[in-house]
Amino acid sequence: MPKIKMDRSHGLSMEDARSKVENLAADLETRYGIKSNWSGNKMNFKRTGVKGHVELADGKVSVLVDLSMMLAPLKGKVEARLKQNLEEEFAC
Repeated sequence: MPKIKMDRSHGLSMEDARSKVENLAADLETRYGIKSNWSGNKMNFKRTGVKGHVELADGKVSVLVDLSMMLAPLKGKVEARLKQNLEEEFAC
């Protein structure tokens, strides 16, 4: 399965960072039907063809996305959109 791994530094509190991730997750659920749930500081997400997690730490957000082989041709678009969203939400 093609993987996308991305880390982004930020200057937000854990509470504010979690709120940003929740906003992104709500948008992804509305647009693509991606379901998510929290386990500590890790938000797991999943839908047919996509799974992964977003992990929060002090000053850092890490994202790992596993795409199915069927969605592999979209890896570049998914990666670019993810980078854009992280830059917008977690700008210092």
